[in-house]
Amino acid sequence: MKSNSTLKSKLRSYAALAGATLASVPVFGQVIYTDVDPDEVLNGDNFIYHLDLNNDGTEDFSIVNIISSFLAEVAIDMETSNAVAGTMGTIMGSDVFFAYAMSTNEIGPSLNWLADSFAELFAEIFTEQYGLWDDVENKFAGLRLMVDGETHYGWVRLDVSNTPHTTVKDYAYNATPDMPITPDFEAVSTPEIALANIFVSENMLNIHLINEEHTIAIITNMLGEQVYMNECRAVHETIDVNGFTPGLYVVSVNQNGKIYSKLVNL
Repeated sequence: MKSNSTLKSKLRSYAALAGATLASVPVFGQVIYTDVDPDEVLNGDNFIYHLDLNNDGTEDFSIVNIISSFLAEVAIDMETSNAVAGTMGTIMGSDVFFAYAMSTNEIGPSLNWLADSFAELFAEIFTEQYGLWDDVENKFAGLRLMVDGETHYGWVRLDVSNTPHTTVKDYAYNATPDMPITPDFEAVSTPEIALANIFVSENMLNIHLINEEHTIAIITNMLGEQVYMNECRAVHETIDVNGFTPGLYVVSVNQNGKIYSKLVNL
């Protein structure tokens, strides 16, 4: 879970939701957000995270965290045609591409991109340190994804310590081709509170509410089309999704204007 209540509210602003209005406005607009819950911690034992940015079952990037007797390194490996935003630098006289460690930067075509290669976040070689991710928290790596010949921009949020241990927290991308995305992240101390536990079991979508407030459940497909909206009549609501076209959906619960959403595979 994320120690931030602002991030999702910022993402929700893409949808221009007004109060409790629940018409056919796409959840998050065209920004598709995925929470890595629990956070994935990479270290010497668990050293790689396979990132499927658009959740289509194909690996788009790999985040690697390597520790050896003389080398400590965190990097992003890109699959064919995908890219990471950053800048050129050097390590021990060799040219290296360093990924930007961004906060609220717009991620889009104006950035410097390296495709189909390897981007360093942090490296320590014989105690010399390199890169832009030296002991940082809640920073974003800009990602560029190619899908069916179209360009999509996104991000992954990471903590990187100089041990190094890397924590993968969440990621998102703009499903509208060629449109930029902005994390617009502001760190706050108030923990984010989920309104429901949402999961799928045996063709049934389960929504287990944390409290008994009046709740509306909404399901939106990846085209931004609302395919379901109804009132939750019990603390544990079940929805038969057997007739749904298999794929990814955003399931949201709305409690008097407070919205919690989760990406699920139905």
